[in-house]
Amino acid sequence: MKLIEKEQEEARIRAAKAAAKKHMRKKVEQEVEERKEGPKKKLLPPSSNLKKVAEVLKEHSTFLKSIQENRKRKIIPLEENIAKLRYDDIPEALGAVISLEKLCMKIEEERKTEISNLKQKIESFTSTEYSERENLQLKKAKIYFGNKQFLKSIQMKPKEKSLKKFLCMFPKDL
Repeated sequence: MKLIEKEQEEARIRAAKAAAKKHMRKKVEQEVEERKEGPKKKLLPPSSNLKKVAEVLKEHSTFLKSIQENRKRKIIPLEENIAKLRYDDIPEALGAVISLEKLCMKIEEERKTEISNLKQKIESFTSTEYSERENLQLKKAKIYFGNKQFLKSIQMKPKEKSLKKFLCMFPKDL
């Protein structure tokens, strides 16, 4: 008798373990709707912000090209003058080389500041678009539950008092 009961108990334990493993394999996806908080603002289509970025890039590209051409006009005569100097005129050649290096450093600094300003403008457009999307597009929360049999096996009947306390925590308009 005891052996039969022991075998039946072991079979029940194995079945319970198998049921516990089954709920992990099968997942049921359920969507939960979130409460809407206030009226939704209309989101600008992404193309409008992209158009703004493209316009800024076009403006800056023409501006940067004109600046680069002006700088080339300044540097080329200096390089030609340095090449024309005689080897005897060492102080003049050194002065010309130093002024050319200073001009190149100044141009490099200006270029870096222009590029950083352009990056900041583009980042401001993209960050506003991203924040608008994040604030206005509410994603539906997805909660994964196990299979129904497992959920039924773990359900507990709450006491009435605790259920009343639980219900008092939520607003009545739900």
